[in-house]
Amino acid sequence: MRKLLLLIALLGISTTYAQTFADYINAHRETTFRIPEASIYHTHTIYLHDHEKMVIEMTDITDYTMLSDIDSILREALADAAFYKDSFTELQNVRIDYDIKLGSDNTIMRFKKYNPDGDIYVKQNGKMARMKIARDTFRIIFRKPLHDHSSKMYLYDYPVQVTFLMNNYNNLYTLLQDKGMLKHTIDTLAKATLPEIYSPHLSQHHTEVEYMPYTAYKTMTVKREDTPPVVSKWESKFMKKYLEHPATKTDTSHTQKQ
Repeated sequence: MRKLLLLIALLGISTTYAQTFADYINAHRETTFRIPEASIYHTHTIYLHDHEKMVIEMTDITDYTMLSDIDSILREALADAAFYKDSFTELQNVRIDYDIKLGSDNTIMRFKKYNPDGDIYVKQNGKMARMKIARDTFRIIFRKPLHDHSSKMYLYDYPVQVTFLMNNYNNLYTLLQDKGMLKHTIDTLAKATLPEIYSPHLSQHHTEVEYMPYTAYKTMTVKREDTPPVVSKWESKFMKKYLEHPATKTDTSHTQKQ
């Protein structure tokens, strides 16, 4: 009888925990799967094939280091999401959000699918074919939390958000076939956007970039605003504590070659 009561109690606890976790995800679903607009200081757009795009959004410009292994992480994300492919048709649009905490096995995925708003048909060689209207979205959020064990307090967690806007999300497999191209693109952007004299203040400047690595001239446009934002006394004090943390020490002598 005692074993039965214990089993019932454990099942109740498990159910309560699962429901609590589900409630947490539902309440924070949008903040879980996108960076708040106010935290985005750098927006870098890479134009891929056939008007497809990759958009990188971040707070700290030096966090390009978090994307150094983007090829393998994208490949892993596609493998994890593969089971969902049979859940939507070719004409439906899909949005997949993949939240990964670097250095751990913790990932959260969200899938959304949308029916087309209207129909488009194209006649080719005497045959009518229905076309897909909108693009698919595949977003990966890279997180690297810093923890101050001495004060038991979480410091700034600046995620990096990479969004692929594809005519069909299966085209990401084709993108990965061009081995090393994504890595080369990330390295090029990291080098081109780092300011001449890097300030350890993580919100020191804003940048907007448009890069076309798949064109003959590989055009890149960089807009930079080096005016530091106004911060409160509390934020300045908190930032000072953050910068003094061993995990955030940065070599400020780095300069960008022109």
